[in-house]
Amino acid sequence: MLPCHPIPIVLLAAGLFQSAAAEALHSSGAGMLPEDAQAWSSPNWQTEDALVAANSTASNEISASLRAVLLQNRDALLAELESLTARQDLSWPQREAALLQFVRSLDGLRRDQVPPAAIAFLAQWQPRTLVPHEEMSSLGTPLFNIAASAHGVQNRWLREEAQQRTLARLRTDAQDFLAEWSQATDPATRAGMVDALNGSERDNLQKVLAIAQAGIAGNAELAVPARHAAVALRDIGAITALLVRGAGSETRALLLALDDLLNIEQLVGVLAGLRRDAGAADVALAIGVWSKKLAGHRGAESLLLDLLSDPELGSSAALAL
Repeated sequence: MLPCHPIPIVLLAAGLFQSAAAEALHSSGAGMLPEDAQAWSSPNWQTEDALVAANSTASNEISASLRAVLLQNRDALLAELESLTARQDLSWPQREAALLQFVRSLDGLRRDQVPPAAIAFLAQWQPRTLVPHEEMSSLGTPLFNIAASAHGVQNRWLREEAQQRTLARLRTDAQDFLAEWSQATDPATRAGMVDALNGSERDNLQKVLAIAQAGIAGNAELAVPARHAAVALRDIGAITALLVRGAGSETRALLLALDDLLNIEQLVGVLAGLRRDAGAADVALAIGVWSKKLAGHRGAESLLLDLLSDPELGSSAALAL
């Protein structure tokens, strides 16, 4: 088990406040306020006042106490969490700062080391410390995003479990791995499966790639494992074949992989092949992704000049030139 190292509360809170504000802006469009702004709660703390209140020895002591309960008598953890929320001698910034620091301390633990009821309690936490939104001061945004941090811990568990499960499956049946991939919808689970695939042995990667390539026409979901297997194998032919066949959302990642793997002469050759065999949209994207490497190369410029008259690719070629 990892030791619990106290995190400076001011830095911790400030960082999460910025993340929360950024998330709010992202969800509503850059520089725009949410359409349901009238439904948001009003702020109940000013940011600086809340940070000052949170930066207390009490917050660190409470977090350490919760950690001790978890390690020594974890069945009592939920009661301790509930008791903390009822303490009237502490402000909400102090209580929420302690909870956030405790959640962060769970990062090195496995799922079976944390009581399910306790992590569920934290994942369902409703924020109490609301500070003014950066774009409209009358709207409150959480200073301590406890629920998001708890969900992050749960997602890490899902990812690690999927990785271990997939490593075992890849050793025995690549077909089963791809079937599970097609059925998986949780991003953390898929991330763990990709982790396992990227760390798999060459023989297993080749099996996955062959089966995925054969089935990709009928199942677009297989483009992702096919891409990871081809890149891990550094298989230029397979990467190019995926591009020609049409890799959908994986096209950019495949082009970036080729940019890393090939020199300029090789890239020009691949681009010429894509012009002949792939769709115009993919060729245009390739020109954009590779534009820095293509710039100034005689062979690349000759090919791009030839594309200027192409009604679908002329504008992309002009930009690259």
